[in-house]
Amino acid sequence: AARDAREALWSMEEGLRCAALGAVIGELHGDPAALDFTATRRLAVASERSGVAAFLVRLGGQPNLSGARLRWRVASA
Repeated sequence: AARDAREALWSMEEGLRCAALGAVIGELHGDPAALDFTATRRLAVASERSGVAAFLVRLGGQPNLSGARLRWRVASA
């Protein structure tokens, strides 16, 4: 578990640089300042370079600009 969003994003990026992993999953709550376009773009680039899938789960956050290639919105029916 990371102490804050900045540490969680750093951990995800480091994991994405390890081609031995199949995927990296991170979970963030709300809209932390550390989660900006640059941070999501860095995750996307690291994922593309290594071939490791990246999944960023955001709970209670508002839609905003992101470097994500694919976005899903999941909610209860």
